[in-house]
Amino acid sequence: MATTGFEIPADLSPLLDVARVHAWADDADESTRRWLGIYLAEAAFFHRVLAPDLDRLRPGSNVLEIGSGIGLLSRLIAQRGHRVVAFEPAAAGFGDMHTYSQLLDECWLPAPVGDIALHAAPFHASSIPDARFDVCFAINVIEHVPEPSAMVAEATSLLQPGGHGRFICPNYLIPYEPHFGFPTLVSKRLTGKVLRRRIEQSSLPDSVQFWDDLAWPTHHSMHRGLRSSGVDHSFSRTTLLAYADRLRDPVFLERKGSFFKLLAGSARPLFDLTARHIPATIGPVLDITTRPSGASGL
Repeated sequence: MATTGFEIPADLSPLLDVARVHAWADDADESTRRWLGIYLAEAAFFHRVLAPDLDRLRPGSNVLEIGSGIGLLSRLIAQRGHRVVAFEPAAAGFGDMHTYSQLLDECWLPAPVGDIALHAAPFHASSIPDARFDVCFAINVIEHVPEPSAMVAEATSLLQPGGHGRFICPNYLIPYEPHFGFPTLVSKRLTGKVLRRRIEQSSLPDSVQFWDDLAWPTHHSMHRGLRSSGVDHSFSRTTLLAYADRLRDPVFLERKGSFFKLLAGSARPLFDLTARHIPATIGPVLDITTRPSGASGL
């Protein structure tokens, strides 16, 4: 029987020993169970978002994932027959990543997992100086590093000719902080001062350190930084449109709360229209594609 309040996404069920995952979740505390459900759902969602990128790859392509979390997305990519190099430092707020990753190892059905080289450390190109990749990803990661555009440029420098990078994160031009789920007030400094108590009382692990580590990237800051680094880049609405479709998912809505339920209800027509037509530069999600210097396109 499924654990109350915990659900494995349907597209992951064939890849996992579902009974064993639920047994593990039954023995875990509520917070651990909740975060496992979140990590499974997010990896499944972004695997669908990235499917067009992955479908274009030749078998045995080299893939770089920065901020691999519990390693589920890396496993899904390796399952396609690609070689994956992944970096995961388990920074503030993500200290249980190893526990969840170990669970996946124990419950993954199509053993072996695949060709994955995991670096349990922050990403640095110098760690893999001779490696070249057909594609690199960083999903909801660059907002957690001190200089987001510098990291994107560094990752892009490892791409082979014809390769591309995909970097997805919140756009802090929009006055809403998605991790904490509250409106923001002009700047990180002012928001942190006014809403300090809410930050301290958040259910996020290590919430104060988590907040302090946020970099607040915006379209302007990313465009300016990448342009100054000479990185060929573009912005798209692809992930925003995927989120619009995700508003049909009751599990996602229950987790995200009243604001997202409003978007899925009476505000749905307006949100759908906005998602289709809003300039990618001012949407709530940054979806950045990068290419090696001199590349003409994907």
